Parts: sequence; structure tokens; C-alpha cells
Amino acid sequence: MKKIHLQKTVSILIFILGIVYLYFTWMRFKDNRADNVLQIAKSIEVSLPKKDINKLEVKLSDINKPQYQDLKNTLKEVIKINPKASFAYLYTQKNGKIYFIVDSEPETSKNYSPPGQEYTEADEPTYQAFNDGKDIITEPSSDRWGTWVSAYIPIKDKITGKTIAVYGMDFDAKSWDNDLLIEVIESSLLVLLFLITSHFLFKIIAKNKILNFDIINRKTEEEKLHNALIVLNKKNDELDQFAYYSFT
Repeated sequence: MKKIHLQKTVSILIFILGIVYLYFTWMRFKDNRADNVLQIAKSIEVSLPKKDINKLEVKLSDINKPQYQDLKNTLKEVIKINPKASFAYLYTQKNGKIYFIVDSEPETSKNYSPPGQEYTEADEPTYQAFNDGKDIITEPSSDRWGTWVSAYIPIKDKITGKTIAVYGMDFDAKSWDNDLLIEVIESSLLVLLFLITSHFLFKIIAKNKILNFDIINRKTEEEKLHNALIVLNKKNDELDQFAYYSFT
């Protein structure tokens, strides 16, 4: 009973520790990936030709300006070297509304947003960079193009420090969650391995105890048999001696 109780206690302990481990694995992976994405987005924002932004009017006519084309080509290259990102773009705020400045999509793409197009699905995180000037990584949110996890990096005027535009990168939320799920599954397999290992360890210990018990019993029986043989041989010797002296 003690053995069964100990085995259950160890299994429950491993299970509880496994749940805690999975939780922290989930949070660690989520935080680390968010930090990595923000670092990538920041490094890209620093390399953007910001002087070109001030020369754009956020209108369809910007398409003909070389500054727009320079930004467009830069964002296209960003997506090429960051295949996990779906879109890269710049947007600004005017009269309480959000408008696209430029994006990474080819003009022939159905997902292309021309300069000056209003982003009607803009939610609170989209405005946040203008309100507090901080970098953020959003929770999954949906718009006309899909469901995304987005990184928003404010672009500030060097003189006033005011946010004049925001650099955004979108990541497919499903792929984002799948990567996280794979990490959790791998960690779950590790916990399961510990449970299976502990189960077989207790089995081996139990079998070893039975084997040791059998060996001890066998040695005891062999010793009894050996002693009985000694006594029997002694008696035979005594009978032989008695018979010898009786006939002589």
C-alpha cells in the first residue's frame, strides 16, 4: 500500500509541476517572440527614409512621387527578408481617423492599400502609438484582410517628438498560434516522458524487490537443504559405524 501511495504521490507531483512548466513555457515563448518581433520592427523603422514621409500628402497622387516609390520598395524588401510577416506598412492619423501612407503590397494585389485609403477597422491599439508614443505588439484582431498579430512602432518628429506616422507589421494569427502550439506540444511530450519514466521506474523497483525476495528465500531454502544433508550424512555415518562394530 505504501508503494502504491508513493507512486501516486510522485505521479501527481510530476503532473502538477508539468502544468506549471507548460504555463511558464507558454508565457516565456509568447513574451520572447513578441520581444523578437518588436526588435525586428524597431530595426526596420530605424532604417526607413523618414525624410520622405514629410514630403507625402497621404493622397492617391503620392503614387507619382519618388519618395513614395522609395518607401514602397523598402517595404517590399522588408517582406522578402521577413517571410513570416504578411504585410508591412506606414499609416498616419488625421482628424481622428487612420489613413495608409504606403504598404508593401504590389499595386496589382487585392490586398493593396493605395495612399490615402482610410483604415476603417482601426481599433484602440492602432491609435495607441499616437496616444502614448510606445511600441506595442497586439493581441489577434480581424479586419477585411484577415486576423493578425501586429507590431506598431511610432515614427516621431526629431524636433517636436510628436508621432507623425506608425510603422506596422502584420503576422498571420493562425500561424502565430500554431508556432506557440508546437512549442507547448513539445513541452507536453517532455512532461509525458517524465510520467512514463516514473511509472516504469516504480515497476522496475517493484520487480527488483520481488526478485530480491525470491533470491533470499531461495538462499534460505538452499541453506536449510544443505543443513539437512549435513545432518542426514552425519546420521548415515553413525549408522555405518554402529553396523561395523555390531558385526565385529
